[in-house]
Amino acid sequence: MPVHVTGMAVSALVDTGASRSFVSAKFAEMTGLPVERDVPMVVQLPTGGSETTDRVLHCELLLENVIYAWKFYVLNMSLPMIVGLDFC
Repeated sequence: MPVHVTGMAVSALVDTGASRSFVSAKFAEMTGLPVERDVPMVVQLPTGGSETTDRVLHCELLLENVIYAWKFYVLNMSLPMIVGLDFC
C-alpha cells in the first residue's frame, strides 16, 4: 500500500496478524524525525525469532488523502514499514 511519511513515499505492508505497526531503523533514520524511548516490547518476528524494542517513531502518515498521527515501533528489519491492526 503506498503511503507518505514526512513527504517521502514508501510502500507499506499491511499485516492483519500484527497487533502494532513497525518501521525499520533505516527508514526511521531517513525521516529525520526523533526516535523516542517507550516501554520495552518483545516482538515475535515472522522468521520465528523475536526482537525487543523500546524505540518508537511518532509521525504523520498520509494515506488516501487522509493524515493520521501514528506511532511506529522501530525494528531492525528489511521492510521499511509494516502497518498492523492498530491502524484499523
